[in-house]
Amino acid sequence: MSTLEDFLHKSPIRPRTKQDIVRELWPSVLDSKTAQSALDWGPYFIYYQDQCAAALHEQGRHVIARTHQHIIEVVRKIEQGRTQSDIRTDLRGWFQTTTQLSDQNKIIDNTIELAARLYFMVNIGSYHSMVTQGTRLPWNDCDPKQIMHDAFKKTFLGPSETKIRLEKDFTAFNLQRIADFRICWTDNFADHLRVVDDDRVVAIFHHASFLHRQRGNTLFPAGLVDETILTLALVFPKHDKQGIKWLRGEHACGKIDGRLKHCNSLRFEDRNIENFQFWGSRLVALKQILDEPRSINLKQRWYDRRDGYAWYTFWIALCVLVLTVVFGTVQSITGIIQAIK
Repeated sequence: MSTLEDFLHKSPIRPRTKQDIVRELWPSVLDSKTAQSALDWGPYFIYYQDQCAAALHEQGRHVIARTHQHIIEVVRKIEQGRTQSDIRTDLRGWFQTTTQLSDQNKIIDNTIELAARLYFMVNIGSYHSMVTQGTRLPWNDCDPKQIMHDAFKKTFLGPSETKIRLEKDFTAFNLQRIADFRICWTDNFADHLRVVDDDRVVAIFHHASFLHRQRGNTLFPAGLVDETILTLALVFPKHDKQGIKWLRGEHACGKIDGRLKHCNSLRFEDRNIENFQFWGSRLVALKQILDEPRSINLKQRWYDRRDGYAWYTFWIALCVLVLTVVFGTVQSITGIIQAIK
């Protein structure tokens, strides 16, 4: 019996089953076996099981899929560029009961959208209780490639914005310790780099292993996957030792894809904002917030060393002030003691 015949509700998923699911979902043609073995699929399968558990609530009455093989079969139809109505027609043969046609359509659509979420890692669906938080995309019966092109559109930057360079201090760790951001790890590809909650939370799609496996996937817009990997290398650079240490802690807690710690270093020319045709506007928004003058505490001032001269000037002045106060206090106390004697 194939491992893909295991039931969706069976937890945990066996290691061999995970390998077979990844191989069947995204057959690898670009990366070597060695490179694939370095990928971290743990976080993806947490997402996979969460999605399946949500879909199977109420004894699975809202979806017709029961095994991993069912998901793969629906994904094959998605890969062929079939519309939702076309796939719906194919899946009607899965019903063995006299379920009403309207109910059949709803159940089949939920099944198709579940498979699409597991395949694209984008919140696709109209059934609210089965879709996670964040940007939600309805499937309006167009082909799946069109859905992805609508979800990930190229951005147009103004003349002043095209001159922006993202320097080495533009990192996720600095967004936290200097700009007081909170990093929210997201499983929704469409929410990558989205700023939420009054500019104090930024969502980051951390599934680097998933992205590496998507290279060559023509259902995503050309260049999107490589550019997204580039953004991860930008905000999680190898040279940021404190940032990498923080990532290790996040990975140890099971929050993120371990591949995130091994992003390639960016070249000088890679830091031009013009290289980011899909994520440029969100990167510009983040940089503007990071560069805004804000009232910051001493801890943030200590870490904000983007202007070396201003940093040294501030801390020397503070040291002089503290020493002046200390010596002044000591002299005052000494004078009082002498007066008493």
